[in-house]
Amino acid sequence: LRAAFDDYKNKYALQVDLVKTLEEVEARLDVVTKDRDLLLEQVKRRDEQIASMEEKLRTAEAIAITEEEKELDPD
Repeated sequence: LRAAFDDYKNKYALQVDLVKTLEEVEARLDVVTKDRDLLLEQVKRRDEQIASMEEKLRTAEAIAITEEEKELDPD
């Protein structure tokens, strides 16, 4: 009977340790998830900035080509 009680006590201690570990992992996961979300938002903003700059570049190239054509053919 004593061995059964010791076994139960050991299993309970392992269970308590497991619960503590799971709580710590959940807390770290929350932090990592928040960091990931912030980084994804930064990437989204950067992608929008890149798209805007690419559009400005295309517009500037089109204007430069048009001006060059006017210089070559003034008519």
